[in-house]
Amino acid sequence: MKSFFSGFAVLFAVLWIPSAGSVPCADEIVSILQEHAFVSGLKDPALFDADVIGKFDPEAFNEKLRGVDRYASYVPRTSFENFKKLQRSATAGVGMDIIRDRDGNVRCIPYPDSPADMAGIEYGDTLLAVDDLVVDDFGIEEIAFLIRGKKNSEVVLAVENSEGQVTTVAVEREENSYPPVVRTHKNPAVIKIFRFGTGTAKMLKKELEEFSSEDGHENRRLFLDLRGNTGGLLEQAALCAAMLLPKDAIIYRLNKGGDVTDVKTDGKNQIIKKSFAVLQDEFTASSAEMLISAVRASVKSHSYGTTSTGKARVQDTFVLSDGSVIKITTAELMFPDSEYTWQDAGLKPDIVKKQIRHKQ
Repeated sequence: MKSFFSGFAVLFAVLWIPSAGSVPCADEIVSILQEHAFVSGLKDPALFDADVIGKFDPEAFNEKLRGVDRYASYVPRTSFENFKKLQRSATAGVGMDIIRDRDGNVRCIPYPDSPADMAGIEYGDTLLAVDDLVVDDFGIEEIAFLIRGKKNSEVVLAVENSEGQVTTVAVEREENSYPPVVRTHKNPAVIKIFRFGTGTAKMLKKELEEFSSEDGHENRRLFLDLRGNTGGLLEQAALCAAMLLPKDAIIYRLNKGGDVTDVKTDGKNQIIKKSFAVLQDEFTASSAEMLISAVRASVKSHSYGTTSTGKARVQDTFVLSDGSVIKITTAELMFPDSEYTWQDAGLKPDIVKKQIRHKQ
């Protein structure tokens, strides 16, 4: 059994799950749940009995897991192997992030000048179907993979805009990478962080150092734009927070079954020592929410926008001895110096601003 960090993405495609058969490695699954499960619903006796688990077929077991932990999934070995094979061929996308909102809708966040953007998909549109497959039956990771495919191939997306109009657009996939950090304004300075991927901290460091070296930067306002940032790697978000916080500031509190750990800065990586503001919206989630909670608590930065998504749960993925995969919630992020979390509630901005432009 091998444990991966929370940013590890696993595709569980409903179409690949066998309709019959039993769940192997039931003893391993019970051990993982006993040791790592955070969600209280996973204390269901049926999920702590290897004999009971072994009688589930894979699809029924996955439904059982998701019934008590909406972020959980079980992926049979054959499905995981198929995913890895298809992943090698599905190298192109449409330049769009997706997130499921509090009402369960899948919302679109296209990157500027991406194929999705150029095809007319707007920020916040609701995604209804991918190539005639209704997305309601799929998880976010599954939907993201369904959108991907071979370079120059087309994918047909059905979307609904804010006025309730439904359109179907064919988008040509491209092999393109979009920088996670972009300076969108000089004065006031606006640095947009699209996501927390493997290179985000390095790119943010570059942008912050450039801003700090500019003449007159002391008298210019600085904004960090986290609108549409659905999260990503917690480790990268923590590195970014360390550039904004003084020594001994709490970046985040992590609650693992009542065992609370504070992750603090050492002060060595702080770049910005002046006041700044943060932009957020209803699609700001997870690691991005963590960053906002950290800077608001330690440097009293103000946030502008609308209430964020409300995802504070952290997942880990475990590979079982037969090659199957299980992902469960293992911890929850908490506000610095607090026993509370923003899970499901989101972060309310200091100043409500509904009309901040998304393209700058």
